[in-house]
This record gives sequence, C-alpha cells and structure tokens, in this order.
Amino acid sequence: MVVDLLSIAVYYAFPFALGVFAAGFIYRITRLFMMRGPPRVMAPRRKRSIKQLVVGFVRTFLDPIIVSFKKNKLDFIFGLVALHILGTIPLLFLLAQHMAFFEYYFKPYGILKPLAISLSPTTSAIGAVKLAYPVKTTIHVKNIWGPLNVLLNGDVASLMVLVGVGYKLGDKLAERARGTRCIRPWDWLSLIILAGVVLTGFAAAHHVFGSEAVPTSSLFSYRGMLGLHVFLASTLLALIPFTNYWHIAFAYFYGKLREFWDLRYRKGVV
Repeated sequence: MVVDLLSIAVYYAFPFALGVFAAGFIYRITRLFMMRGPPRVMAPRRKRSIKQLVVGFVRTFLDPIIVSFKKNKLDFIFGLVALHILGTIPLLFLLAQHMAFFEYYFKPYGILKPLAISLSPTTSAIGAVKLAYPVKTTIHVKNIWGPLNVLLNGDVASLMVLVGVGYKLGDKLAERARGTRCIRPWDWLSLIILAGVVLTGFAAAHHVFGSEAVPTSSLFSYRGMLGLHVFLASTLLALIPFTNYWHIAFAYFYGKLREFWDLRYRKGVV
C-alpha cells in the first residue's frame, strides 16, 4: 500500500473522524436528555383521526419552511434549497461514487442504487462508475431519473453547494458588519471546509490533475486531490456534533418529532 495523503485519509483519518463523530453524537444526545427535566403533567390526550395526525405530521415539518420563505426569501432560496436540498443532500447521499464508498462500509446502502446520480450531464448515459479507493469496484448507474439526469448530477449539485456557501458566507459578513448576530469561528470554518470538500472532490472526479493510472503522491495529482477530499470530508464529519451542522443533521428532526408528539399527538393541535 502506498503511504500518502490518500491512504492516510481513507484508512486512518476517516475511521478516526467516525469515532469522534460517534463520541460527539453520544455526548450531545446525553446532554439533550439530561436537560429535559422531570416528566411534565399533561392533560388526557385529545383524540384525532389518522388523517388529522398525518396532516399534522406533515405540517410540523412544512410550516417552518413556509415561514422561512416568507421571512427571508434569499436565505430560503440559497441557504435551504441551493445549499442543502439541491446541493449537499444529493451530492453526499446519491452521487454514484459516494454510494460505492458507503456500500463498501455498509452493504445495505446498496439498496439505494436506483436513486444514484451520475457525475455530470455528459456521463448520464454511462452505465458504470469506477471507484478505486478504498477498494476497486464498479457501480452500475441504472437510475430512475431519466431526462432529469441532465439537471440532477454531481456537477450541478456541486455548483449549488458553492453558490449556497458563497451566499451564507456573504450573509454572515453582512450580519457581523451590522452587529446583528454573533458569528462563531466554527460557523465560518465549517462552510469553508464544505467548499473545500466540493472543490477537491470535483478536481479528483474529473481528473483535473491526472488519473489513478499515474501513481504520484504529489498534492496536485489524482491521489493527492482525492486524499485531500477524503481528509476534508472526514474533518467535517468530526465537526458535525460541535457546529451548526448538528442542528441540520439531527437536532431539527428530533425537535420536530418531539413537537409533533407533544402538540399534534398529545394535545391534538391541528
């Protein structure tokens, strides 16, 4: 095995970051439940039909998005839609190369293969994607998107992430200049690292600095860019429990489930 940034990132940095994430996850969950306090005395549950509960569940998650759109349309478009819905989420979980990587560590992830997106519009018709690291494998991209491949691909998702990151950084600069919000260093760092993850991933996937056929350990090579990509992604993974990404990755969904349980199910609020 060649000892360079790529091998260090894949075989050491990623498992270490996974361990830090797990420890941070346990810490945040433990702290969350310790702060809940004693059980509250509640009135008897108001009965609601299954239809009302389903509508309430949907509204629990949908209402904040509607309020966000009404309150700050730019943040909704660039912060939520571009950065997360059209950018980070499909790029992270559905890009064919990432699917092959995740399936290597977690075999059941392969069930999502029909949802895989290709690297770019020009490769949407190619049926196989090769992954060299951590193991040489091939994933066949026979997805369900059809003509949507032209828009739903890695290049477009990467562009959406960079547009969203640019907006969020500019917005934070404006807020700091106005003195309307305290911006923590971690908030800046996580966005900058995310941009670095996307740029190095783009460079590696498109072989901007050569291909895996050229075995060089230089930073500006395929192995160098891919190693830097994995290393930055591992760093971001380790930081999730300690930055605002915790709210996006877990706290928001947990909070909304608690809200549904307390307000919609127990109290019967429509």
